Amino acid sequence: GDAAWLPDRVALLYLWHPYTVLSCVGMSTLVLDHMAISLSILAALRQQPALAASMLAFAAYASPYNALLLPAVALLLRRGEG
Repeated sequence: GDAAWLPDRVALLYLWHPYTVLSCVGMSTLVLDHMAISLSILAALRQQPALAASMLAFAAYASPYNALLLPAVALLLRRGEG
């Protein structure tokens, strides 16, 4: 039913939000940070550690404070092991 389309709807709402669109037009790199963080979390939820780590590394390279998300991503990866 509708629950299957929920992730797609959330993604569309995020991507077409006026603030997101204006950030892209304004050439802000914050959008790249958000993309890398989102992909890192998604990869962690799907149990893809290499992709999760590389996206988190990219996010931390762009903005060092994003390295604080390492414990959260590690916990998400570990959650799927059990």
